[in-house]
Amino acid sequence: MMIMCDSICGRVIGGGLLTVLLAAMIGLSPLRAAGGGDKSGELFVLATLYTRHKSVAVYDLLALRKIILTIAPEVLVLDVTPSELKEWKVWPGKVEYTEVVFPLVRDGRYRLYPAEPAEPMFSEIVNATSEAIGKFKAANPDAAVALKQFEIGAYEALKVSWQTPADVNSQITDRVLLGKTTLELRLMGSVREDGHRRWNEHTVEVTRRAVQENPGKRVLVLAGIENCYSIREALGRDPKLHLINMEQWLRDRAKTGAF
Repeated sequence: MMIMCDSICGRVIGGGLLTVLLAAMIGLSPLRAAGGGDKSGELFVLATLYTRHKSVAVYDLLALRKIILTIAPEVLVLDVTPSELKEWKVWPGKVEYTEVVFPLVRDGRYRLYPAEPAEPMFSEIVNATSEAIGKFKAANPDAAVALKQFEIGAYEALKVSWQTPADVNSQITDRVLLGKTTLELRLMGSVREDGHRRWNEHTVEVTRRAVQENPGKRVLVLAGIENCYSIREALGRDPKLHLINMEQWLRDRAKTGAF
């Protein structure tokens, strides 16, 4: 769902906006996730960056491919619609699919689940969100520019902090982007908030179904980075799921030279 977020956010962090971001981050409890042990039945949620994979050297498309192969999933929950999966055709910004994911899965070794909603839900959410963004920009042009600058600044700062794939998938990253999203939802109102919630809830529901239908299998969820906190947090609350701490898993595997 980052396609919708990218149209409104920014580059220089203003003092007032930063204050709201920090307030949104205060009091957040740590992600609850299991780790270690036998891979059977494990559930992974791995962030993807869309076109940013091409500008983040430590988490480029080759790194993403190595991580997927190291996880060795048997089931993949993908950040695509049912029609995109059927046609092997995605929004152009999802370069990780055209250059990494689809080439890997074409041989049929994986069971695949599309995590984005089908029609009419897809258009309902996207159109309502686009309308809410348009109204916000028309009514608050200065705030819209500041929000865009804020997004660019947040990502530029994150890129400096990203020294490994684990950093990209870290709790720090999740919380920074959660704060960014919380600010957007606060400014744009209930329609934008409802769309964001429904989108992530759908991914969580599809993931739960994938786990239930594939008992004992390793399940990998590929999710746009701005949705990862909400997805991981919801899945982490389910005691029936063996959710792996993605950050720690990546740090442990890096020590072994896996990537």
